[in-house]
Amino acid sequence: KSYIILLSDCRDWAGPKVNGIPASVELISQMSSMAKKVIILNPEDTKKWDVVDSCVSLYRGAGAQVYEVSTLNQLAEFVADM
Repeated sequence: KSYIILLSDCRDWAGPKVNGIPASVELISQMSSMAKKVIILNPEDTKKWDVVDSCVSLYRGAGAQVYEVSTLNQLAEFVADM
């Protein structure tokens, strides 16, 4: 199985919904079931997560791991820890 690494701010409340949940959550869930890991590198400060249209908790609930990566140092730390 492969790793899927996405760069996203996890904002999707304007997108299509299924039963009130953004359709992108189902896509993350499908990817999580087929991949070894789904990792989302989010450039936003964690204080902005799950505020207004942020879907971070929904994506985590669908199986993704989400990390704040907004600087080269954070990216280097992420790569070193992988």
